[in-house]
Amino acid sequence: ANPGDLTAVPTQNSDRSIGAAALRKLGTACEDGSVLVADIRGGVAHRRRHVEGAVMLGRANLADDVQELPPDVLIALHTDEPVFADLMAADLERLGRRCRVVADPLDAWEAAGFRLATGPGRMLSEPHDAVYDLEELEIHLRDSHEYILWRENLYEMIDDDPATPYMQSELASG
Repeated sequence: ANPGDLTAVPTQNSDRSIGAAALRKLGTACEDGSVLVADIRGGVAHRRRHVEGAVMLGRANLADDVQELPPDVLIALHTDEPVFADLMAADLERLGRRCRVVADPLDAWEAAGFRLATGPGRMLSEPHDAVYDLEELEIHLRDSHEYILWRENLYEMIDDDPATPYMQSELASG
């Protein structure tokens, strides 16, 4: 198989599955950087709550995004969709990466001793979903409205000013 071919569809592979508690038993691996948690649940879920230090990773640009990770790191894919995670794991393996799938809920990660965080954290992939904060949206709409008014005012000023270059050419030809 071509290592860059990310189109093959594998069946779910239980050999890739590991629980958060078992992952924690790998000792200091998560602290020393030899294991990296990649949150593949999507941008909204990642921003709400994720394993501290996890990177958000999507499948769309996986071959490019994974280049930002150290080549020898074990990637622990945190998911709430094991079949999708298995697809990503197969893709990562074709790209020469080692990975495991962790389908435990965040409470299990916390119970295993992992700290949780909120916010965007480190996002290797652009999220394919969106989160809108109504206050930010209102500010954006207000700013957009102010810009449109400013621009309309500018056009009126240009139209009324005979010194503008296009007005001079119209006056010369007219």
